[in-house]
Amino acid sequence: MPRPLKTFAGFVGQAPLVAHLKRLADGSKARALPLPPLMFTGPAGVGKTSLANSLSAYYGTTLVARSASSITPTE
Repeated sequence: MPRPLKTFAGFVGQAPLVAHLKRLADGSKARALPLPPLMFTGPAGVGKTSLANSLSAYYGTTLVARSASSITPTE
């Protein structure tokens, strides 16, 4: 069974951050531009992936997630 889409409603205590991300997404949509690359950092379990999923759902796109440990140097 697929999980329901995440929304910003579940981010308690993060109103300034959510408002900023919504403004960023709304501005990009209004100009028909993609969202700029974003990188969320912090310890495990603080909601980085949930926040990224919520932002992608709000913008109406899918998330392409990368972790630093999966990136290999190129030569």
